[in-house]
Amino acid sequence: MRVGGPRPVRSEVSYGCGVAARWLPRSLGASILVAALFVAYGVQGAAGAAYMKQAVVMLGAVLAIGVVRGGVEVRRTIRIFGSGLRLEYRGTGLDLPFEEIERLGYAPMFTDLRRWIPAATVLDRHGREWRLPALVDDGDRMIREIVQRSGRHDLDAWDEALDLSRRMARGGRMVVVGFAVSAGILVAGMFALLA
Repeated sequence: MRVGGPRPVRSEVSYGCGVAARWLPRSLGASILVAALFVAYGVQGAAGAAYMKQAVVMLGAVLAIGVVRGGVEVRRTIRIFGSGLRLEYRGTGLDLPFEEIERLGYAPMFTDLRRWIPAATVLDRHGREWRLPALVDDGDRMIREIVQRSGRHDLDAWDEALDLSRRMARGGRMVVVGFAVSAGILVAGMFALLA
């Protein structure tokens, strides 16, 4: 039984991706590179095999770098305070007041190849899109916190229409699937080596 009225709202709440989510882009990138090396090693006997090996390794390296660079969003910290949001990365941050938010949205995986991680999107009145990665721990609670603290019914309507809280709650499962894909790429590369 709670005594003394409603629970006080904390002045600032921080959300971020867990250790597994932070390592996911690196794991996927490394598995792509190793699989490319396995495939390149397996290329033999064809005319121009040396050039084909180099091309496969280079393609694997380019894909691996793209996956790692595109996954930088998992290193952000999202702080929600009394009047808005703050996205922080490596000690620098950008502030977005609640009154400048136009709408909420959702970007599924691979909608933009440079930013392949699924994310909740926040469009501000200047047309800038702010991405809140779906791999954030307690992402559903983060969305509810944003809607509640903003006190805006239109953001609540966007959340309900897009089923955004439920989509953000699936972040933990996405991490597990990502590591399974990483392992699958490695296994496929080993089978290519043995073939």
